[in-house]
Amino acid sequence: MCTRWRRFLLVLAAWLPHLFVPNTASKKHHHSYSKSDKQRPAAPRYHTKEESPVGCSRAVSRWVRAALHEYIVPQAKKVVGFKWPPKCGMDPDHDYYHYQESQKVKLKSGHYQCSLCKKLFRTEYYIDVHMDTRHPDSINNATHCLADLCEVFDVCNGPPHRRRKPTSVCDEHKLEAAHELCDREVTRCFPLSSTARLLHVDVRRRYCSHLNCKDWLERHRSLHQETSHTVVVAVAVIVMVVVLGFVAMCLLQVGEPVDEDVHGSQRAHQQQKQQFRTFKEIVGRQRKTKPI
Repeated sequence: MCTRWRRFLLVLAAWLPHLFVPNTASKKHHHSYSKSDKQRPAAPRYHTKEESPVGCSRAVSRWVRAALHEYIVPQAKKVVGFKWPPKCGMDPDHDYYHYQESQKVKLKSGHYQCSLCKKLFRTEYYIDVHMDTRHPDSINNATHCLADLCEVFDVCNGPPHRRRKPTSVCDEHKLEAAHELCDREVTRCFPLSSTARLLHVDVRRRYCSHLNCKDWLERHRSLHQETSHTVVVAVAVIVMVVVLGFVAMCLLQVGEPVDEDVHGSQRAHQQQKQQFRTFKEIVGRQRKTKPI
């Protein structure tokens, strides 16, 4: 048994590095299609700016909308008497894709359904393309593109938890432009003369003031360290479980022959005692039957 466990540990040691390091060279991208698109070639995973009829990436807008709902929108709802100004670029209810996103239903199976025409899709990318091609009129009343704020919330390349590799190159010009955009939108959305003046200060401190290379690099470095620590802890837990299982199996294997020997010696002793009793009974009967 221990020999088998040793072989298993060797195989596990060779396999563990591949568990956390993705093999991008040999990895194949499998994309799903809607019922009418099974013969279509593989497509990008996310809806890009170039594919949009209005020049606004739906996927990036979705990430920015999630970032807004994480802090700014809940805080704005707490302000008594606050209403989003018409020209506010942070209002998630007036971006290009707000209505279309509300018409997408994610089913328990992981598929998506368009509430406007009831068509089913296997991935979110294809329902995004479907909205562009089949329901373009539903964005006529929109006023702004949330994807323009991706640098402010640092989601232009996806949410931080989806990034496998840290970005070490900082573009100072992009961050300066994002800082100006952030200040402009905060002033439009939360004027100092309104009831949301405290939110104005809070949002500028939380988002706008950190749009510089020093804070940007420190934030990305800390995110990478958190991911690395999580991977290390996961590997350590797996190794500990395997080692403890190996030790337990070896101890059980060593204990099995000892138990068998003890039980075997007890059975042999009982047999000897039974044979001795039988012999005494036979001798006793012979003495009784022997003539005097």
